[in-house]
Amino acid sequence: MLRLLFILVLPFLTVCCVAQAQVPSFSVDDLLTLASLNPKKFDNYMSEKGFLCGGRTIQNDAMALTFLGKQQVNPDDTIVHSRSVNLYKKENAYFFAYHTSSYEEFIDGRNRLKKSNFYYPEEKDTSQEIPLIFQHKNITIETTKEVEEGSPVYTFLLRKKELPSIVTRYAEDLLVFDSHEYLVSYFGEENVKKDVYYFSEKKFKKCSVLFGNSNRQVVFV
Repeated sequence: MLRLLFILVLPFLTVCCVAQAQVPSFSVDDLLTLASLNPKKFDNYMSEKGFLCGGRTIQNDAMALTFLGKQQVNPDDTIVHSRSVNLYKKENAYFFAYHTSSYEEFIDGRNRLKKSNFYYPEEKDTSQEIPLIFQHKNITIETTKEVEEGSPVYTFLLRKKELPSIVTRYAEDLLVFDSHEYLVSYFGEENVKKDVYYFSEKKFKKCSVLFGNSNRQVVFV
């Protein structure tokens, strides 16, 4: 009798484990991991996270690969949060967009970015739902909130710019760098410093200095 009970329980546990493995789970950390993978591994990674391929859609005038998933917060809860991930390339950057209807996930993701090595304008952080831009080297993550069909949708849009394969011989070659963090990703943190550029005694602006105190010094205002 005991052996029969064990045989019956074992298949039940197996089914539960499979069902649990299929529950979609995603976070900002997963988004960063996804952006670091070889494109050939995207499908397997998203499948492990419980997402199914939803085909291709148009995102920001680019063809995007879409993954869809749904997760119930609590078995006894009637609220089902929708989640989706879009992957696409536009010009010299790869984009990874994570959309969720969970406010808790949105706030948790932003807090994780604030505690990590991402830079963001702290003086503008006056509300939990205003758009914020986080930057680290060649990666930028923009957090936004929109309302679609009466329901809120929170988005983490990760942009990973390709590092240029250039030989910097002329000043014009440096115009491709549009942020301090992007300069750091290419030239190294030891070669790029933040500073203040004075146009006059009363007029000044923040700047980035490349190869400071050398005959190759360049100031980005």
